[in-house]
Amino acid sequence: MKFRLPKLAVNFFTYAAASNFRIFGLGVMGGAGFTLFKIYFSVNGANYYSVYKKNQLKKELDNYETHLMELDQILRTGKPATIG
Repeated sequence: MKFRLPKLAVNFFTYAAASNFRIFGLGVMGGAGFTLFKIYFSVNGANYYSVYKKNQLKKELDNYETHLMELDQILRTGKPATIG
């Protein structure tokens, strides 16, 4: 059995494809809808942005720790570590 789009959906996409401005408007509305979905949809209290912030914090802390280790190396040896 083949999947077929409902006639209303086919008519909608045919209408939207008739003009570049309609396709652009459809893309803007789709992007706005996806952004609202990312903001307001959450699973067990975790949404896209809360997970992103947590992962970003881990990266920033790792970079800060690496920077502190490099400063310790400079203080111990009196010169910065070189590549290679």
